[in-house]
Amino acid sequence: MYRSGRTGYRKASMVLATLLVATATIAVGCRAGIEEPLSDSREALGTIVTITVYGDDQAAMKRYVDRAFDRISDAEAELSAYPDVAANPAAPGKPMPGYEVASVAEFNRDPFEWHKLPPQAATILDRIEGLGVGEFFSPGMLRVVQLYDFEGEGKVPEAEELNRAVRAARAFETSAGSTIGRFAETGELLATPNPPYSSYAAPAAGLDLSGALKGLALDQALDALQKGMTSGKIDGAILSAGSTTIVAGSKPEGESSKMGQPWQVGIEDPETPKRSSASSSTRFPHHRRPDSHPQPSSR
Repeated sequence: MYRSGRTGYRKASMVLATLLVATATIAVGCRAGIEEPLSDSREALGTIVTITVYGDDQAAMKRYVDRAFDRISDAEAELSAYPDVAANPAAPGKPMPGYEVASVAEFNRDPFEWHKLPPQAATILDRIEGLGVGEFFSPGMLRVVQLYDFEGEGKVPEAEELNRAVRAARAFETSAGSTIGRFAETGELLATPNPPYSSYAAPAAGLDLSGALKGLALDQALDALQKGMTSGKIDGAILSAGSTTIVAGSKPEGESSKMGQPWQVGIEDPETPKRSSASSSTRFPHHRRPDSHPQPSSR
C-alpha cells in the first residue's frame, strides 16, 4: 500500500508540475506575443537605419515598417544629389529648361537653367528662407564640398579654386515661392570630374540638400509608423540612423505592454564606455489626432 500510495503521489506531482509548466508557458507566450518587437535594419541615408516597433500583430507591424522604409527611399531618391540613389539616375542628357525635374541630381545636370524643383526640395528651400538660416545652411555647396578629398589622401583645394566654387554656389536663386530654381552663371561653367558620382565634367555648381534630407526622411518614416499607432497596430516605435534617434509611443515593459513605460535615451560617456553621461526620459500617447505632429525626444 505504501509503494502504491507513493507511486500515486509521484504521478499526481508530475501531473501538477506539467500543468504548472504548461500554464507558465502559455502566460509567457501570450506576453511575448504582445511585447516581442519587430526590428528591421537596412542601408539608407548613408548609414544603417534600424526601425523597431512594438505590438501584438507581427504582420501588420511589418507592413507599417515597410511603408516607413518606402518613405525613406522616396525622400532619398528625390533629394539626393548623387545619381546612384536619385530618381531617374540613368536619364540621358540635360533636363528640358522650365520642366519639373524628378530629383536634385537631375537638376544638377543643368543647374544654370530655370527648372521646377521636386516638391520636397521646394519645401526645404522655403523652410530655409522662412527660418532665416540661409547664412548657415547654403543649399548650393555641392561642388565646394567635393573639392575636399575627405576619403582619400586629404586633398585641400587651392584658394583660387575654392573661391571660384564658392562664388558659383552663392549664385543659387529661387522664384515663385521656391518652386523653381537655378544657378546664375558666374563664368565658371564646369568643374573637375568627380568619380564615382560622375564620369563627365560636371557643371561648376550644384544643389545639395543632404543636410536636411536625413531629418526629413526620418520624419516621414515616423509619420508612417504613427499611422500604425493611430490604427492600434503599433504601441511604440524607435528609429535609429547613425547619430539620430527618434522614439514614439511607449516602450512596453513591466506587467503589461499597454501600461506604457517612458523611453529612456542615454548618451554614452566617451571616456568610460558602457556608462551614460546623460539620459532623458519621455512618454508619448499611444495615439494622436491626425492634425497633431509628434515631437522626437532625442535627435
